[in-house]
Amino acid sequence: SFEDVKDKVIDDLKSEKAKKLALEDANKLFNQLTDGETLEDLIGRYVAPKGISRQDLEVKESGLFALSVSSDYISNMGSSSEAMFSAFQMKTNEIRGPIEGNSDCFIIQLIEINDPDMDKLKNEIGEQVKVRKSLLQSKKSATYNNWYSAMRQKIEVKDERL
Repeated sequence: SFEDVKDKVIDDLKSEKAKKLALEDANKLFNQLTDGETLEDLIGRYVAPKGISRQDLEVKESGLFALSVSSDYISNMGSSSEAMFSAFQMKTNEIRGPIEGNSDCFIIQLIEINDPDMDKLKNEIGEQVKVRKSLLQSKKSATYNNWYSAMRQKIEVKDERL
């Protein structure tokens, strides 16, 4: 019944509206960015809308992460494939945004790029095996997920509960 899902619907609507407002606010903030400015500089000028706390608006460093087809999780950010793929197209110190995450909105700055050790990869058999296994596992996961999604779209479920 509606009463059973009413609170969930209200919470979902609030979350959706909050995310939309956060995206609009992030757009306004990002448009104030000038050349040579850091995220800290930009955040320092931020004025939160009435009734909104600045507490959630802070610069956090994610730590290094790898581009992955099987996961879009970034530490201190949560899940955001858009942020992950954007970061791998950026130059050091470049700032981009706003980018939507699963539950948040981000303006990101690329601080560091850690290139792979190609000599180690070329010369160490153990490292080659490790990379090969990782790539194979990612490919298996992607194949399974694609198959599973296709099956879910084809399957018709009948609800025969009373």
